Amino acid sequence: MPENFVLSFRREVPLPKTASPPRGRLRQIPGPLKAPALPSQRGLQDCMNRRPISVTIIACLLLLVGVAGSVFHLRELGLPQAFRGENIWIFVVEFVAIVCGAFLLYGKNWARWLAMVWIAFHVVVSFFDSGRKVATHVVILLLFAYFLFRAEANAYFQRKTAGS
Repeated sequence: MPENFVLSFRREVPLPKTASPPRGRLRQIPGPLKAPALPSQRGLQDCMNRRPISVTIIACLLLLVGVAGSVFHLRELGLPQAFRGENIWIFVVEFVAIVCGAFLLYGKNWARWLAMVWIAFHVVVSFFDSGRKVATHVVILLLFAYFLFRAEANAYFQRKTAGS
């Protein structure tokens, strides 16, 4: 082997004219360039079934809505009134949003169903308010359904369920 060659990735690569050859013994592997070894089976599954970006966005939105809604309602109602009577249900609904968002990130299948129930509940409640809110919540419901039940999301949630 000439002095201006070095083995890299199991093949010979010429060195630049200014570089000196490496010191020590080089092991020459005969044959063509070999493909790198595949990662372990679990690592390969993780690469193929990463969390879809749509699931991440919906989970973060649910977390944001849950936390921001709790802070807003706590400031609006005041601490003494916040957890009295029917006001407690506001915080239960906000807590459900936080739980949905957190467990969507963990890939729990039940969390996407709970998220659908959560937004469907908002559609029903908005019927008592205004048509504009009904339309807004129906659009959000349809977007949730589309993005949480696409093929890539199904694969993500089924993989997590099977692995648990």
